[in-house]
Amino acid sequence: MDPAGAALVRLGENALFRLRDVGVVVRVARSMSRWDDAMKEAGVSRWLAEVGYPAARLADVPQPQEVDGHPVTFWRQIIGRDGVEDDASRLCPGAWAHPR
Repeated sequence: MDPAGAALVRLGENALFRLRDVGVVVRVARSMSRWDDAMKEAGVSRWLAEVGYPAARLADVPQPQEVDGHPVTFWRQIIGRDGVEDDASRLCPGAWAHPR
């Protein structure tokens, strides 16, 4: 994938970049200490896809990958979502509600 034109979406626990030309969001973890988390996230995404659950999908590349000492995953961009903080709550109303 060509990183030309990559746009930073969010910088927090992970850095998220959008590759608009290919419809992919790249998630870069802070360090290799997060490798197991990246493996688990990729595995859960594959399982959700297998059972047909409507969730974010991995891009069609080997996942995760190590890039310069960082675990990196590649996700299909959800059309109509720009990656702002409240996107998840708009996709899944009540998902962030805390039980009382």
